[in-house]
Amino acid sequence: MNRRKILTSALLPGIFGLMGTSFYVLGDTLIVGQALGRAGLASLNLSIPMINVMQGLGLLFGFGGATAMSRAIGREDTKRAKEWAEKTLSWSVVTGIAFLALL
Repeated sequence: MNRRKILTSALLPGIFGLMGTSFYVLGDTLIVGQALGRAGLASLNLSIPMINVMQGLGLLFGFGGATAMSRAIGREDTKRAKEWAEKTLSWSVVTGIAFLALL
């Protein structure tokens, strides 16, 4: 497969996903600013970095787990691929529960 085609097929969904998140934050800021004023915007500005951290960890587990599983499947090692899927899901759940307890 062509490297340019691979790059664009992986790059474009990432770009559109990040744009969607940015538009969500923009819309949220406009609505909260109109409804709650300065106090609402202050609380939103405190929560957005936490949202970004959670999104980053989700991407970390998602892309990392998918890469490890793909490599195992490429080696025809389905047992190892299943182990990576279980590890990825387990760490995602543990991280989610940790953030829930933190907040």
